[in-house]
Parts: sequence; structure tokens; C-alpha cells
Amino acid sequence: MDYSGEHNSVSNGTKEVKPAPNVWIIPLPWFSHILCHLNLAKKLAKHGLTVTFCLPEEEIQHLAAAGHITPESCQREGFDIRLQPLVAPRLDLGSGENTRGGLGILKQAVDTQDAFEEALKNKWGSDSAPTCVISDIWLPRTRDVVKEYNLPAWVLSTLSLTFTAGYFYVHNMRMKGNLKLARSKDDPEFQHEQICVPGLDVIPYKDLPGGWFTESPIFDHSRISALSLAKADVILVSSFQELEERSFCALERQLKTSPKNPHRKVSNIWTVGPTFQFPSIADEAGEEERHSCLKFLDSQSKSSVLYVAFGSDGCHSREQILEIAHGLESSGQPFLCVLHRPMKTPDCQTDDIFAVIPSECIERTKDRGLFVQSWAPQQKVLSHPSTGGFLSHFGFNSMLEAVCFGVPLIAWPLGAEQRFNTRWAVDEAKIGLEVYRGPDGFVERGEVERSVKALFYGDEARVLRKNVSDLHQKAKECVGENGSTTKNLQAIVDHIQGTTRSNLKLHI
Repeated sequence: MDYSGEHNSVSNGTKEVKPAPNVWIIPLPWFSHILCHLNLAKKLAKHGLTVTFCLPEEEIQHLAAAGHITPESCQREGFDIRLQPLVAPRLDLGSGENTRGGLGILKQAVDTQDAFEEALKNKWGSDSAPTCVISDIWLPRTRDVVKEYNLPAWVLSTLSLTFTAGYFYVHNMRMKGNLKLARSKDDPEFQHEQICVPGLDVIPYKDLPGGWFTESPIFDHSRISALSLAKADVILVSSFQELEERSFCALERQLKTSPKNPHRKVSNIWTVGPTFQFPSIADEAGEEERHSCLKFLDSQSKSSVLYVAFGSDGCHSREQILEIAHGLESSGQPFLCVLHRPMKTPDCQTDDIFAVIPSECIERTKDRGLFVQSWAPQQKVLSHPSTGGFLSHFGFNSMLEAVCFGVPLIAWPLGAEQRFNTRWAVDEAKIGLEVYRGPDGFVERGEVERSVKALFYGDEARVLRKNVSDLHQKAKECVGENGSTTKNLQAIVDHIQGTTRSNLKLHI
């Protein structure tokens, strides 16, 4: 086998091969997961490691088209990041609610794991074979496969430390017979019950993620994914330790007491967030290249604009879009509102939000409001001096970005672990408010108006801004020269290089 950079010694017919490190990274092919893994790949490559990024071919094309990564950009930035296409069926996110939700994630996880196993088998024995594999928390079978090749099996959680610790705790306690879980969010036995989890004093059962309910179609996959944390050699989390110190310590304690092979060390836990770069207005190359969102923000007063966005796939009904638009108008606050295409119903078949939002509403708010379809440069919006609040679906990446740029939040969780994140941000960290949703999840325009006014002018507003400002400072420090994330990344690189040098032997 020909490895570049290898150092060989021969003894008793054994050739000790010390290959150059090649870290394979495999995300769940879900946009927020992909970007988080890609940002980690860039950070490791920046430290001189070769990284192979494994994704279905279609997702690789999407990344290249959006300018996130191309062979040319890697060469220009001096990164050795290689793209490994995985042969996996295409998932049509528009085919129905089940595909968009848990069952869609389950199908993507199964298909990605199958494709990764095939790719590893094909590449094994070549000079592009991995020396270490980092896989998404939702891809537990990849870690079993990697162990069969006697490779280090690492996991990356793109979710919060609090979620990750609670995720392991709930499934571990249930496995031991010490915890009973609800069958569903509507289980009458648990309608008024709460549960204590690491990092949160209490959380209502109804706010737990769907995969934690025993009748959920993804329960078994959720359980296996959570318990696989104890099998990983290293656990990476895209949060930073100072943000969730309590949860970090709780996860460490749980792993030490979990059932495991007595001859295997407890998994190392390293926080690597925030993985994204901190953009600034100075990063803009020229006025003609600035996005229309940023030009709009340029025209607004400092810390005055409410940014509204619901993640990469958070859609609303026609009726809900109308309530959002009218609520923002009546709030009197400047706003930048990003909405995806309306949900399809018998009386709404359009993909255009501007066919739903009344033109008179747009006209009345044109000097202080901007509606945008589908996408805005979120990090640049959040880092802009005019942005003073963020109404979010509360995916962890969005919540973390708001913290890192010191922007207080309004929580409007839609699904997945977003209610869980809301409980931490609102009840524990006190960096945000929560909208009131009716029994069916619907939010009326009056509640939108009330929440916006409360964030900017309410009694809690000053406390929220101080708390998020304090965390913003900690985020900057953690990626500084002597920060925790900076030190962790160097330790990770040293660990990978040390493992490569000492553990890999091939017989000839």
C-alpha cells in the first residue's frame, strides 16, 4: 500500500506503515448537519489534516453550486479536503409530511449508512482509505462498521450539549429499567408530567423530541443512536463548553457510569463550537456584491431590526403566513422576514410567498420591513449592527448563531428538538422569550405583535440582552488564541496524528 508521507520500518516480516492521517467525515444529509460537519472539516484541514467529506453525489453538487466547497476553493484556501460521493437514493422532501419529518430522517440515515459501508469497503486498501472516521450522531451503524476495520470511531453531535446529555440519559435510564417513557405526546398518562434531564431542572413530556416517545416510528433508531455514544472513542459536540458547562459535566458523569467494556476507556468529549467563522460587514468585497438583505439593514437604526427565519425547511400554512405578516406590521418594529413556500393545501397551491402576503401590507411596511423568499445570509444578518432580535424556529445552529452574535431571541419551535432547545434558552439561560401557540400550534397576529414588543421594550428585555451579551463574549473568547475550542481543536489534531502513528500496522 502506498501512503504519501508514510514512514516504514521492517521487523520480522512485518512492515509497520505510518500513513498520513486521512479523516473521513460523514454527516446525515440534512442541510444543517451537512454545514456543521463541513465547517469542522475545514477547521481540521486548516490544521494540516487530510479530510475526506462523504456525501451523496446530489448533495455534493448542491454544496458546490452554493459555493460552500469546490475543489478550486479548497486549493485556493490551501485545504486538503477531498469529496467522496456516496451512492444513495434521492430523498424527495416535497413528497409529504412524513418525508419531511422523522421518517425522512430515518430513511436518510439508513441509506447513508448503507452507502458509507459500501464506499469504505471499496476504498479499503487504497491510499484514500481513512485512518479515523467521524460520523453524525444519527448514523450509529457507521461506528459499528468502523470498529470492524479496527479504526477510531468518533461521533459529532450537531445538537446542543444539553440535548446530547439528555438524549443519552433518557435512553440509558430506560434501558436500565429506571425510567418509563410516554408512548406519544398525546399519552394521557403523561399529559401533566415533567421530567428532570441533565442541564434542565424540568421539562414537560410534551416538549420532548418525537424520537423519545416509544410509539414514534424513529424511536428504535433514536435509542440506538443515543446508546452508541458510549461506544464512540471520541464525542465531538458543536457547542462550546462555557455555554453549557452543567450539561458537559453531566454527560461526562453519565458515560463513566454507563455499561461498557471494562477494558475500554470512557469516551473523550471535546466541544468544537462554534464551528462557523465570525463574519463582519468588512468581509463584503464591494457594494455591488452585497445581498439585498444587507443593503436593507444598512438603512436601519442600530439594534432595531427583528430578523425572522424558520430554518432551512420550516414551512407555514397560508393562514399562518398572513398572521406573521400582519403581526409584524402592527408591531411597528423594523423587520427582515424570510419565509419558505407556503404549505400546499386545496386552497393554496402556490410556491410564491408574495402571492399570499397582501400587497397592501408590503406597501405599508416598505420603509421599515422586508419580506424575502426562501433564503438570506443568516450569519451576516445576525452579525449586522442593525439586527436587534431574532424570531427563530430554534434549531440549535440558529440558536447558537444568535448567541455568538449577541442577539436575543423569540422562540417559535416547529418540531424535532426545537422545543427542547426552547426550554433551555427561555428557562435556564434566559436569553429569549417564547410565543404562545394554540393547541394546534397556530400563532395569532396579536401574539406575534406582543412577542416583538416584549423583546424590544418589555420588562425582561434588558435582562435578556445582558445575558446574551455575556454569552456572546464567552463565544468570542472560546475561539480566541487561548480559548477552549481552539485548544480542543489542537488536541483533536494531536490525537488523530498520534493514533495514526501508533496504532496502524499492515502485514506484508
